Amino acid sequence: MRRLCEWHYSKQSVINDAASGWGVECIRYEIMDVTPPPSVLTAMKKQVEAERKKRAQILEAEGVYLLTEVLVIGEFSIPGYNEAFWKELDGVKQIWKNKKELK
Repeated sequence: MRRLCEWHYSKQSVINDAASGWGVECIRYEIMDVTPPPSVLTAMKKQVEAERKKRAQILEAEGVYLLTEVLVIGEFSIPGYNEAFWKELDGVKQIWKNKKELK
């Protein structure tokens, strides 16, 4: 913040030096809008998209972990649940395999 204030003050000084012969004084200088170059915008969009994908992968992995944990707990408490657990786990493996093939 301090550097920004110093930068604004230096720009204000340059404006005052240029306008001093006209009887005009700049009392405030502030940048209202900045439009970065297209390459910077593209890089920013890629970074945001990468963060979204990373978060989605983390959430999906957490979901698979919780599903597996619930199924393992259920395996011990419900008779015949062992077969359902392995079928569900095979389904999860297939989903992961399909997602990797799509990339």
